Amino acid sequence: MIGRRVPPAGFAAAVAVTVGLLLAAPCPAANRRIYDAPAARIPLTQGKGPALQPAPATYLPAERGWIKFVYHPSTRDRVLPLLTRVDAFHEELNILLGREAFPETVEVRIAPPAELDQIAHGLDLGGASTAVFGDLRLVVLSAAPRGSLDTPELESMLRHALAHLALDQATKGATLPRWLHEGFAVHAAGDHKGLRAQTLCLAALRGQLSPLSSLDDLLPADAPEPSVAYAQSADFVRFLLDTSRREHFVGFVEHAHDGEPFAEAVGRSYEGSLAELELSWREDVARRYAFFPVLVGALSLLTLLCASAFGLRRWRERRPVSAPPPRKRVHIEREEPEPRSSRSSLPSVTPALASSARRRAEFDADEGVPKVEHGGRWHTLH
Repeated sequence: MIGRRVPPAGFAAAVAVTVGLLLAAPCPAANRRIYDAPAARIPLTQGKGPALQPAPATYLPAERGWIKFVYHPSTRDRVLPLLTRVDAFHEELNILLGREAFPETVEVRIAPPAELDQIAHGLDLGGASTAVFGDLRLVVLSAAPRGSLDTPELESMLRHALAHLALDQATKGATLPRWLHEGFAVHAAGDHKGLRAQTLCLAALRGQLSPLSSLDDLLPADAPEPSVAYAQSADFVRFLLDTSRREHFVGFVEHAHDGEPFAEAVGRSYEGSLAELELSWREDVARRYAFFPVLVGALSLLTLLCASAFGLRRWRERRPVSAPPPRKRVHIEREEPEPRSSRSSLPSVTPALASSARRRAEFDADEGVPKVEHGGRWHTLH
C-alpha cells in the first residue's frame, strides 16, 4: 500500500536482505568476459573471486621468473623453446604499456583439446583455442587444432594471449571496448601483418571502413583474425601507439588503471575525443594508402613491358632462321713483275778467274793443316 510506513525492524531486515542479494549477485567488474571466449564467464564463489584450481598431476611444470608453464607431456618439444623467447616479448609489452606488464606470476596451461575445458575450470570455451582469465592470471592454450586442420602455432597464440592479459593487468581489469583489447593483442603479437595491411588497404580504397562504435559487433568470437574488423582494430591501436603518441597511450593506461571510464581516460590522455582521434586515423590511412593505385599501375605497366619483351624474345627464338645470301666474290688481278734475266745478275766467268778459283779450292781443302815447303814443294804434315 502506497505511503505505508515500514517498521524500523522490518526496514532493517529488508536492507540486510537487499545487501545480501547484491553481494551474492555477479558483479560485472569482477565477472568479466574471458577474452576470445565471450560466452564463458568465471563463476564467483560465495561472492568472492574465483580460485585457481590445480592442474592434473600428470602435467609437467617449467618456470621462468614471471611466467610458469604447466603443459601436457606430449607438448614438451613445442613448449621448451618458448622459454627462451618469452622474456623478449615481456620487455616489448612493458615498453608499450609504460609499466610492468606482469607484476605477479602468470601461469600458462597447454593441453590437448579433450582436456582443455577440464584445466579451464570446466568452462565451455565455445571452441576457442585460447582463453585468458584475467582474475586468475591464467592463460589456457590448445595444443592441437580445434575446429581447424592447421596445427596451432603456440608462440603466436601465446603472444596474443599475453598481450590480452598484460592490458587487463595494466588497466586493473577496466572495462574496455573489445576492439581495443583485440586490436592491442593483434598489434602487439604481430599477427598476420602482411594480410592485415592488404585487407585494410582494399577496405580503405573501397570505402568499407566501419565506425569504431560498430567494431565490437563485428568481432564475434569466431571471426577470422584477418577480417576487416580485426585489421581496422589493430591499425587504430597502431595509430594510438605511434611514436608521437606513445606517451599519450601510457597516460591512458594510467587513467584507466585509476578507475576512470574509457571515454574520459582517452579524452584526458590524448586531449581530444575518440571521434577526433578516429578522424585523424582515417586521414592517416588515406595518406598511407594513397600511393597504392599508383603503385599498382606502375607494377602493371612494368609487368606488361616484361611480358612483351619475353614474348618478343620467344618469337625470335622460334622463328626459322633462313640461310644468308651468298656473298659476291671480287677477283682482283695482281700484276706480277717481269722476271729479270739471270744472266744480267751473274758476273761473267773468265779463264783467269776459273784458274784462280781452282787453286783456291785446292788450298782451301787443306786449310788449317800444317804444311812445310821443301825443294820448291809444299808437304802436309801428318
